Amino acid sequence: MKITEFEIKDYGPLPNIGVVKLNGLNLFYGKNESGKTLVIDALIRMLIDLPSRSNDGINRVKEKPIGYIDIIKDNGERETLKRDKKITEILKISPLEFYNVFIIRDSDLSIHNEKEFYDNITDRLLGLRIKDIYQINQELLNIGQLTSKGNYKNTKPEKLDDRIKNARSCMKDITNLQIKIKENNLDSLEEEIVKIKRKIEKIDLDLKNLESARNREKYEKGRKAYTELSNAINKLERLTFFNEQDERDWREFQSNIKVFEDSLNNLRIKLNNYQSNLRETTESIKYKEIELKLPQKTKNLIDEKIKPEMINYKVKKGELAKESVFNDFFRKLWFGSLLLFGIFYFTGASTNVGYSYFLAIFFVIITLGSLIFFKFPYLRKKAYTEGFVERINLELKGFRLDGEDYQELSENILNFENGFELKKEELDHLISAKELLDNSISAILIEDIPAAERKIIQNKDSINLLKRTSKVDTINEYEEKLLLKRETEIQINGLKSILSIFKVGEDIENDNIIKWEIEINKFEKYKNEALGTIYDEEVYSEKKITLEEFNSGFVNLEKQYENLKDNLLDVERKVNAIIQIEDYPILCSSIGDLEKVNAKIKQFLEEKESQRINIMEIRKIFDQIEMREKEKISKLLSKKSKIMDYFKQITGGLYIEVIFNMDPIEIKVKNKYNEIIDIYQLSGGALDQLNFAIRLALGEKLLQENPGFFILDDPFIKSDSMRLKNQTALLRTISQLGWQILYFTCKDEIISNFKLDTNNDKLNFLELKNPNVI
Repeated sequence: MKITEFEIKDYGPLPNIGVVKLNGLNLFYGKNESGKTLVIDALIRMLIDLPSRSNDGINRVKEKPIGYIDIIKDNGERETLKRDKKITEILKISPLEFYNVFIIRDSDLSIHNEKEFYDNITDRLLGLRIKDIYQINQELLNIGQLTSKGNYKNTKPEKLDDRIKNARSCMKDITNLQIKIKENNLDSLEEEIVKIKRKIEKIDLDLKNLESARNREKYEKGRKAYTELSNAINKLERLTFFNEQDERDWREFQSNIKVFEDSLNNLRIKLNNYQSNLRETTESIKYKEIELKLPQKTKNLIDEKIKPEMINYKVKKGELAKESVFNDFFRKLWFGSLLLFGIFYFTGASTNVGYSYFLAIFFVIITLGSLIFFKFPYLRKKAYTEGFVERINLELKGFRLDGEDYQELSENILNFENGFELKKEELDHLISAKELLDNSISAILIEDIPAAERKIIQNKDSINLLKRTSKVDTINEYEEKLLLKRETEIQINGLKSILSIFKVGEDIENDNIIKWEIEINKFEKYKNEALGTIYDEEVYSEKKITLEEFNSGFVNLEKQYENLKDNLLDVERKVNAIIQIEDYPILCSSIGDLEKVNAKIKQFLEEKESQRINIMEIRKIFDQIEMREKEKISKLLSKKSKIMDYFKQITGGLYIEVIFNMDPIEIKVKNKYNEIIDIYQLSGGALDQLNFAIRLALGEKLLQENPGFFILDDPFIKSDSMRLKNQTALLRTISQLGWQILYFTCKDEIISNFKLDTNNDKLNFLELKNPNVI
């Protein structure tokens, strides 16, 4: 898969560069700020959608680039990438995989965001994980005195983080000191002192003139304020009797009169309503009493006669129920006795036996006794209960309370009693209401109305007293006088504030007025001084400050040289504490030494930062290896893999083998002298070359052994001239194998290495010329 052509327009400050046709090997050359970086950014954004957290500044231009990229696949099909269509959809790989393998930015050949990338690529190629290489990473961090995030440690005895911070701070201090030395030229100190003396004399004269003008203006203001104050005090004495409390009282008295008059009217209206309600309630009571007259008689009859009769009925009814059982027994007894009587009587008559007559008489006596002592009372009770309803109905005749049986009579009587009690409650309620109305009417007539009338009279008397005291007839006149008093008091306070500059107090007693006059007269001698000058406090303060600054300038100028010497010694102490070279301490005894010291600190920072970057780059490689699957890495780094071929060719045969050990997990390289070297001992350039070899192998795997294209942004600037030749030769070889190369550079050395190709059609050379693009 290759890019046949592309076009970019309207991308930030980058102008329309037109349609760019591409070959297998394409070299884009442009000086700094020629738009080279923007072209790379635009190409990447048209190819993939990289997450914002991984875009390395690709989205520095907010707008998306406008244009297209034409792609030709291995089967000859063509695709155009524009708008939202991306190459990752065609290749079926993630944006991170594409970016990490086929894009090389900022001279960094290591894999970007390797942990996330190798997680995805492992799942894609095999799905296995390798063992942790924690100890190796920790050893690397200890060598560089770094934390896991790449920050410097601050552990004793080195305390590298403090030394790095102190080194940066010291460089700033040196720069500030150099600026200070330049600004405070020692040769011009004497001339500067003479200038300052003249300025001090001029400012001194101006200050004396301003002080005279201030005293003159103070006298003029004091004399005018004193005259106005005397007049205002006299006016205030005539307004002494007017005060806010009496004004508030007058208004309150008027308000009270209105409130009590309204209350009196409301009481009279309420009295009329109560009296009307009383008449209506009295009539209702009379009507209710008449209405309850007949029901009361009925109630008395029920309570006195009917209810006792009904209770007696229930008792006898219960007794009758119990005696009915014995009635059946005695009925059988009677029949048996009569039968035995007949038997014994006829037996005695026929046999003339005496005891037969005796037995016959015995059974007759039993029968007669049971009739007398049980049957007759039982019959009387039964007759009583059977005639009960008729007797009650006869008693209740005319009251409409009669019923067919005891149950109906009870319900009728209960309903009557409930209705009676309801009407009686209504009467009681009316009587209570009447009593309440009587009490309310009495309270209004005896207490409320007289009290309101008394309050009205009291408030009117209070208003009349205020009128006599203030000698005004209306509240509006009183307010006018009170307002005049307030204005006068404000005027007096303002005048007192003006006179307070004479420091004799603020009371308006006569003796203080005299003191003010005495103090004002003390300034009369200034009334003709500095007549053409107007006093300005801000100008006076500024001149005072300026004078103080110039006066302190003498001392500062004298101390400057000594301070500079002290500063140089301080820089010397700090630098030796930072760099820590015991045998050859760094000296800083002159201004010229500052540049040397600054260079030493800069060299120290660069060495430490270079070491930190190299260690973090090595850790990236190991992190990549850690997240790859064992089998895939084993294949990629085996003797038969293309990585070894690429790495050997790039290094000019200096390294002949990449060794991968699984347990413990480690990567080493063998050089042409058969020396096995740990990967963290490689130089920065060798590490970059190894990473590029890995990218080539990964690219072939991702594209299923088919060639594709690489976008390179000066990846070989760390290489020496010999390796650079090998690397450019490798790019030619890769291009001949079917890979397309888009190489962006600003280095003339790169052009020289591709010089052979620029003389023929193998290299597509494009020069970017736009010095206005940033």
